[in-house]
Parts: sequence; C-alpha cells; structure tokens
Amino acid sequence: MKSLSVENLFYSLSILFISVIEIHCQTDNLQIEINNIKTFEGEIKVSVYTRENDFLSLKDIFKYKIFPPSQPIEVISFSLPPGEYAIAAYHDIDNDGKMKRNILGIPKEPYGFSNNFKLKFSAPKFEDCKFEIKPDEIKNLEIQLNKY
Repeated sequence: MKSLSVENLFYSLSILFISVIEIHCQTDNLQIEINNIKTFEGEIKVSVYTRENDFLSLKDIFKYKIFPPSQPIEVISFSLPPGEYAIAAYHDIDNDGKMKRNILGIPKEPYGFSNNFKLKFSAPKFEDCKFEIKPDEIKNLEIQLNKY
C-alpha cells in the first residue's frame, strides 16, 4: 500500500511539474537576445516600456530584469499582454546603478534599444523603438549593446 501512495505522489508531482513548465512556456511571449557583451562585470538592466510609461525613465517602467552577464550573448524573456512596447537596455559595468555619461550627456557604458535604434543627436523616443506583440504571438528581438 505504501508503494502505491509513493507512486501516486510521484505521478501527481510529475503532472504538476509538467503543468508549471507548460504555463511558463505559454506565458513568456517575448524573447530578447542581448549581444555584443564585452565584459562580464556588473549587471545588464533591461527595461520594458508601454506608451503610458515615461520612456527611458528609471522609475516609470512597465517591467524590468536585472542580471549579471556570463557570456557574450544572453537571452532573457518576458511575459507581456498584447500591445505596443519599447525596450531600453544598458550594461552597468561598474554596478553603481547609474548610466555613466560624459559631460555632453552621451552614454559611456554600453546600451541598446529595441529595433536597434542608433543614437544620433538625442535620445530615442518611444516611437523609434516600438514593436507590437499580437495575441498568441511569440516575439523574438535582438538588441545590440553599443557605445556611442
């Protein structure tokens, strides 16, 4: 009788584990490949914005992830409802929580945006970096970290 109970427990745990994996796979509908990581010091900070957020704000963010890089290309994922989004990422190499800038305000640490927007004379706007996630879509993006 005990072996049957253990078997039932094992079977129930297996079903639960598979269900959790399926739910996780179904909800992560945005995958971002961050490449051109030159050093494994500090942390990479990835911020997801909606139209309602103050784009490039460090406080008014829809979702974000912070992680220490361990290889030249990292892949992270988010679970987002259908809609329009824009992404900003930067590599906080010295891990001080701030984007280092020169006297003109130009970033000194590697950064990147959705649509691989390249800085010109000013910071990008939401419209420059926006992309859409449609219902039941899995979106794959690539963000190249660069220095100005």
